[in-house]
Amino acid sequence: MEQGTDDYQEKYHQLLWRLAAVAHLSVWTTKGILRFFVFQQSLNAQTVFPVPAYLVFYCATILAAAVLVFRPLTFRIYIGVFFTWALIHFIEKRSVIGIAEYVLAGMFAYRMGFFKTWLRVKMGVFLGIVLAALVVEAGSRFLFTG
Repeated sequence: MEQGTDDYQEKYHQLLWRLAAVAHLSVWTTKGILRFFVFQQSLNAQTVFPVPAYLVFYCATILAAAVLVFRPLTFRIYIGVFFTWALIHFIEKRSVIGIAEYVLAGMFAYRMGFFKTWLRVKMGVFLGIVLAALVVEAGSRFLFTG
């Protein structure tokens, strides 16, 4: 009886992550289409990365989301996607969204067991990066708003 319950819970868990992957795929595909084909004037704005780099970022994210639809419990892909976009948002926009993506990447890394060894060093580096991003964000808002 207990084995059947565990199988049901695992299938339910996998279904929820698959639905999240489908939502992820649809959002990023829509965002990519709008960014590159509809709102082309936003591509000419002053950005740190060139337009082909953004095309690669979007295509890689859409490809990762497509893989997650078929293998929804592959959390390493979530770590890569969230960490990459967190760095892009840290560098490009200095936005709080980057910090949220970074924390999500950290949560997935924790779930994968990344912090089981060398906990103090890894958490120090992880929290140091978040703190540095917050300080830079607060400083830039203070300096540029007058």
